[in-house]
Amino acid sequence: MSFTADEYEIIYRRCHPRALGLTISMLGNEEEARDMVQQVFVSLWETRIAVDNPDAFIYRAVRNKCLNRLEQMDARQRIRRQCAILADTADPDPDSRIEDVYEAMDLLLSERERQVVDEIFDKGNNYRTAASNLNLSTSSINKYITSALKTLRLHFKKSKK
Repeated sequence: MSFTADEYEIIYRRCHPRALGLTISMLGNEEEARDMVQQVFVSLWETRIAVDNPDAFIYRAVRNKCLNRLEQMDARQRIRRQCAILADTADPDPDSRIEDVYEAMDLLLSERERQVVDEIFDKGNNYRTAASNLNLSTSSINKYITSALKTLRLHFKKSKK
């Protein structure tokens, strides 16, 4: 269903604030959120597929784009987040802890745990893709990630004292 310019403007005015708020809350970056919401509205305008419920289309498309973007975050950002969890959150320079985390991973984690951590955090794969790449089940991936993070948290908790 194609929209007239007037219909499209009504949909835009109705849905844009909520779609933008959702995107900002998911990404935490207003500029990137604005770009992403704009892409969704452009795709709605250009679509030749029948869209019976444009509001639902917009909110679902925005959510899916955000989830895809979060999965594609570069490894450095994911590692920083994990370092913040593992290290003292008051640490002014989480980058300084990255080498400590890699060293602890080499010393403390099993080969399989390191492979799983690499698939999830360095390569940015989701559990299903990591499981497929390593010939494991997704529950095994969860088990290895849980075990690895527990080991690293315990190590950094002890080394902080």
